[in-house]
Amino acid sequence: MSEIGVLSHRYDRSAHFSEELNNSVLTIKMIYYKMPGNENISQEKLSESMEELIEIITEILENLDPEKTRIDPEKHYISRNLINNLYNMKKGRIKFYLDDLKNAIDHLKNISKLTKNDIKILDELCSFGNTESSMIFRKLWLE
Repeated sequence: MSEIGVLSHRYDRSAHFSEELNNSVLTIKMIYYKMPGNENISQEKLSESMEELIEIITEILENLDPEKTRIDPEKHYISRNLINNLYNMKKGRIKFYLDDLKNAIDHLKNISKLTKNDIKILDELCSFGNTESSMIFRKLWLE
């Protein structure tokens, strides 16, 4: 596969991951903040979003934990670059961040337990995902 083909494939997967993440976080935030239209979100859609976010955060958690062997993400395309950037940003307090991610997973299992810190973490993950997609797109555009 040519370099353009590889970049195109990476961008497609990264953009899809970012879209899944953003849509799931938006659903959760609409419920959390009781935004107009949240009553139109079905229980099935809410459950899917919660499940999706739990899977994504679990995969990120497993790949960030220095005590575990890095594993390849199973269901979602979470790039090594995204993991490395997140690790480098949090490395001074990685143990605390891992605890925060575990708490977010627990809180997503029962949405009434969500906190502002959980929302902050979800927003931050969206930002990392969006940045990753943008970076790959810029590389693709320059080729």
